[in-house]
Amino acid sequence: MRANHFQSIQDIVIAISGAEKQIVGLTSPERDDLVSSIAKAVALFTARSGKSVLLVKLSQPVDGNASDGTLSDLSERRNLVHRRQGLDYIALVLSPDSPYSFSDTAKIRSALDGLLNSYELIVLELGPVFANSAGTMNPLPAAAACDRLLLTCRRGMKRAVLAEVAEKMRAARCSVDGIILNDMAYLTAGAEIAQLASRLFWPVPRLRRCIQNWAMNSELLN
Repeated sequence: MRANHFQSIQDIVIAISGAEKQIVGLTSPERDDLVSSIAKAVALFTARSGKSVLLVKLSQPVDGNASDGTLSDLSERRNLVHRRQGLDYIALVLSPDSPYSFSDTAKIRSALDGLLNSYELIVLELGPVFANSAGTMNPLPAAAACDRLLLTCRRGMKRAVLAEVAEKMRAARCSVDGIILNDMAYLTAGAEIAQLASRLFWPVPRLRRCIQNWAMNSELLN
């Protein structure tokens, strides 16, 4: 992570700090606005500072894989992945038996409140406000359950789009505490290595693809 990116994440962590225990959600108007990257970075940075943190991914499609959990799993602390340095993780999906389980803000908040006994910070990685598929969770009920809500969006996004986002959030009783602007020019270390490989190893396509696949699939580099 470059120094300016590190400073940006540090600024976000400082901005949301204050309460002893809290739930912070991140969402965006549309896809590809770095919600996942920012949520993971904020959670990891906070965990490394000595706090116990749970990162909850709520942007999964309905047909998740076997390792995903449901709202009841969250309440009963099943399927939690324990990672190093005080950071735990769980990805949640809609259960076919309870397709509306994430539409009740009170139930979501109740499940999260139970976890605040064990965690000082819960970060919710939410899907886009304009969910563009039937299998994507509506993020607004969970967003309304947060103590703080951050909206990430591309710099230069049209006012009409932001106005529609604001209207949807007001209707769901969500209060945005901050907006994170990004210029979409950010490249992870993995993406930079993949680009470099395409320039340096173009005469050797098999080696080039091998390096690119390794770089883009590396969790550490991305």
